[in-house]
Amino acid sequence: MECVIDTTVLIDFWRQQGRSVVWGQIEQLVGDRVMLLPWIAEAEFLFGAMYKRVDPEIVRAFLAPFVPLPVEHSHVRMVAQVAAELEWIGMRIGWSDLWIAAAALQRRAPVITRNGGHFSRVPGLSVLSYELPR
Repeated sequence: MECVIDTTVLIDFWRQQGRSVVWGQIEQLVGDRVMLLPWIAEAEFLFGAMYKRVDPEIVRAFLAPFVPLPVEHSHVRMVAQVAAELEWIGMRIGWSDLWIAAAALQRRAPVITRNGGHFSRVPGLSVLSYELPR
């Protein structure tokens, strides 16, 4: 079994390293699923790390446990279809989220995210969301 992780998961893992509350919530949602890392989520995370000039070796080690999910041409049609459907009903989401959603739909896998509101707009997408402790 698999799940597709959103960029929020990476950010929260990074920021909350050593804090078991966030890890525990996400691990409970993930269960025994393999965490797939879409190319767009990796790119968004890498941009933040590069912008903040984080040591590339530290970033590489941090990303190592995640299974890369490269862009597949079949996602292109799915992204366009989902974008059109959401536009028709006035519930647009960002392009990065569309790519993540399309990858999850293609694999029939849930998306793990802290941003459930955006992803829940996508018809047929299974969304498992969590919150940061206050």
